[in-house]
Amino acid sequence: MQDDLNAVRATGTTNVVMVGAEQFANDASDWLANVPTDPAGQLAMSFHVYDFNAICVTASCWSGELLPIAAKYPIISGEIGESDAPASSTHAWRGRTPMASPTWLEPGIPGAAGTLRS
Repeated sequence: MQDDLNAVRATGTTNVVMVGAEQFANDASDWLANVPTDPAGQLAMSFHVYDFNAICVTASCWSGELLPIAAKYPIISGEIGESDAPASSTHAWRGRTPMASPTWLEPGIPGAAGTLRS
């Protein structure tokens, strides 16, 4: 992953780079241990939520895996697919956490990472 980010940055771009979790961007358990170093400081974690994917589909998993990441990096929910809509468990959980935004962790919320620039 570091080589891929280095290749992007070698072009001179400083845009936000979304780095996905494992297992179709749904398993964030090792994300912090493997996150590449970005000289531009413009990384965001990409997380996909599908309640039918048995990796990380509960509020306890989201709290345990995502909140530590959210303390350091913005998280973008690139894809959300839930069979329980409109009573969405993911959106209900996000509304009770610093990740209240439906798209990404807003800068300035306690526990959020720094401001993303594009």
